[in-house]
Amino acid sequence: MDGRPPGWIKIHQGATPPDASLSRLGTGEREAIALAEELRADAILIDERDGRRLAERRHLTVIGTLQILDSAADLALIDLPSILAQLQTTTFRVSSRLVKIFLDRDAERKKRAAAAKEIP
Repeated sequence: MDGRPPGWIKIHQGATPPDASLSRLGTGEREAIALAEELRADAILIDERDGRRLAERRHLTVIGTLQILDSAADLALIDLPSILAQLQTTTFRVSSRLVKIFLDRDAERKKRAAAAKEIP
């Protein structure tokens, strides 16, 4: 990998700086929220709790990393348990309760898929 993002990623710089009401957030969250509003984005990917709350108060649709991974698992693109195990070895922070919810959902999905294969 040469350090450049893949061609399908579009990088945008916001035209205006984030407003003062976002000042308690980190730079990344402030800029992401401001850009999502500017672009009238369908959704914003944000995991940090305060950032999520402020984005929701601003009527943005917020999705998180675990939701994206769950959707990928639903499409059989990834094995969720192994990806979550890898994610937990990084600086990504998530409660064990939330991990359990997603793992339980994945187990149920796999159980339904296996049962569907048994039906003639």
